[in-house]
Amino acid sequence: MKKILAILATIGLTSPLATVTACSKDPVVEKPDIPVVSEFDYGNIQELFKVVDLGDILVTPELTRPNVSLETVVKLVQKINNIKIDWNNLDVIISKNSAQISTNPNQTKYLGEAVTLNYKVVVEVSEAITSPNIGSVTNWTASNDVVLLYNSLTVLEKENILFHPDVNNNGSDHFEIKDNNQLDSFILVANNAGDYIGEIKIFYELTK
Repeated sequence: MKKILAILATIGLTSPLATVTACSKDPVVEKPDIPVVSEFDYGNIQELFKVVDLGDILVTPELTRPNVSLETVVKLVQKINNIKIDWNNLDVIISKNSAQISTNPNQTKYLGEAVTLNYKVVVEVSEAITSPNIGSVTNWTASNDVVLLYNSLTVLEKENILFHPDVNNNGSDHFEIKDNNQLDSFILVANNAGDYIGEIKIFYELTK
């Protein structure tokens, strides 16, 4: 009997189950390093703003001459360049047809020389002119497009508070007349040299 107990004791100490139980331990799981992704694009602004010609920016007519807001420029430049900029770290100077972007000296996320964005702010002439009747004109004026254009722009600016032709030459350099029937109407066409685009039909009455 003592021999049997001794054998059983030996088997129990060397059994696989006893070995596993004695050496059981939670496995170590190594987690990979996950980089922190910024929601903004940082770096050299001359490399970030690759497209600096933004083209025409169409705005609604205002009481003052057409202008563009910082918000509009920000949305357009980010869309064209497919970037997301942290504008709190940049300085922006907006002018009528351009914007200069430079790095703020109190930050370290952006570097590089200043970048100038070029664009042209334009308004649909049909939105600026809501009263297209210039009243009475003489037969001679109706038959002379140069005089008719000059006189028409003068009247249209007075009658439409949202229409602001260029002060030089009364804006005549930025518009043309087409399809003047010399009876009661013509088409005023913006020639894209100024602040306006498109065209609108203008009406008048011949004096008797």
